[in-house]
Amino acid sequence: MAVSDLEKNVCAPVEMPKAYKIYLDGVVENAGKSLNDFITDAIGEKIDKTDNEEIPAGLIQRIMEWLKDHGHSDKEILDCILYMCKDESDE
Repeated sequence: MAVSDLEKNVCAPVEMPKAYKIYLDGVVENAGKSLNDFITDAIGEKIDKTDNEEIPAGLIQRIMEWLKDHGHSDKEILDCILYMCKDESDE
């Protein structure tokens, strides 16, 4: 898919109870935003929050054990972990 295709807006209908929509209209009006901007901002905030969540305790250890059990060397495991942890700006 071309980058220009990814930049195009698409419509994603959202279903909700009518009472919630009425409430949401008031919230959006008080925020001084359009409903579309309010929803896209909320989705963006949720994505940012999810991206910054910590790795659950023990997950790295389980990954390391699995990789060792499947024949990966300590160096390969360390390289994999370093790759997963590097910042996008490092690429």
